[in-house]
Amino acid sequence: MRVLLAGATGAIGVPLVRALTGAGHMTADAVLHEATALRGAAPRLKVGDPTNALRHTGTENLLAAARAVGARRLVTQSMILGYGYADHGDRVLTESDAFGLPRRSYADTVVAGCESTEQQAFGAGDVEGVALRYGLFYGPRAFSDMFADLMRKRRPCVPTGGGGTNCWIHVDDAARAWPLLPRAEFAPPSGVRSGRRTRLDVGMTSAHEWPTTIAEAEAVQERLRPLVDLDDEGPERVEFVAGLDVGYAADGDEVTGAVVVLEADTLRVVDSAVVRRRAAFPYVPGLFAFRELPPLLAAMEELTVTPGLLVCDGYGLAHPRRFGLACHLGVLTGLPVIGVAKTAFVGTHDDPAAERGSWSPILLDGEVVGRALRTRRGVKPVYVSQGHRIGLDRACAHVLRMAPAYRLPEPIRLADRLSRT
Repeated sequence: MRVLLAGATGAIGVPLVRALTGAGHMTADAVLHEATALRGAAPRLKVGDPTNALRHTGTENLLAAARAVGARRLVTQSMILGYGYADHGDRVLTESDAFGLPRRSYADTVVAGCESTEQQAFGAGDVEGVALRYGLFYGPRAFSDMFADLMRKRRPCVPTGGGGTNCWIHVDDAARAWPLLPRAEFAPPSGVRSGRRTRLDVGMTSAHEWPTTIAEAEAVQERLRPLVDLDDEGPERVEFVAGLDVGYAADGDEVTGAVVVLEADTLRVVDSAVVRRRAAFPYVPGLFAFRELPPLLAAMEELTVTPGLLVCDGYGLAHPRRFGLACHLGVLTGLPVIGVAKTAFVGTHDDPAAERGSWSPILLDGEVVGRALRTRRGVKPVYVSQGHRIGLDRACAHVLRMAPAYRLPEPIRLADRLSRT
């Protein structure tokens, strides 16, 4: 068996190379993402942290490498930190627990990084993705060196209240698990099929954390906005794409969230889900996400197919606080998201030329926040903006591919229809 290993000189990489060569592996039917950290990298726990980029951009690059060498499987390193820096109580966390959700912590960037590497692996489509959620590493050159140094300085790190616990794994034990994975056949845990997550445990914050006032909601947007990734160009091709839209009851506060998953190449429907909920927030322009997210996320949790790209009826960067529904969805799910709206909301733009594919930039305070994109000749444009983990050029290319016959991209058109049933 041939294996391509990233991170061969790291804390796990060194014992892992010994284990792999001892098991007879060479290079490259499987790609192992073992790039844990960049020593001395700064700044820490910020959006631009170079170490965290290993989980975002590094995974994207290794997926490209896997495709280039014809690898069948990508095994990526994830961590229990993706469950969030918080007290999770006395029970054991499992794969069914919510993973990758921001918890209003200074370490939310690490959480987002763990979710990013997993979702990229699971959503690769042509490459089978596996994620190992490690505990904290101890052993030579590992994370425990920091704690040992603190002990030498008589500054021990004590868990909250003196009685907390955490999960640790020795780097040699972690390395011994890897040689089994390139060949292994899986009986996956609940919610995972063929090495890909097929049920999105995106979850929701508890009711007491969900904002109830305009000020609280705007504060949430300001707090989460730095977690949006606008630099990632995003996937050029995906296997499955999901459209998301909501419908409102004519005579009440009920909101219907609809999600439709299509094969990206054929636009054939492969899955769908509908959830109806009472609106949890008033109808306030710029804050629609707080009405629409609860049923949309609940509907996503009912899916049996994991999309590699989300397209929602709404805005992303083209928003007064640069954090519309598409951005919010991206931060919560870790998936690439495009916002496609039927009408303009903020900024100014020229009318694009009449030909299909023509566009003009949407400008807000001198900044490009989206495009007015013509999907049908002589028909009113749609308004495209980045949500998360996708560039504007690539977002528009996806929208055009998904709109071969109608003004709206097919995933949104079908989700809109489903939300009205």
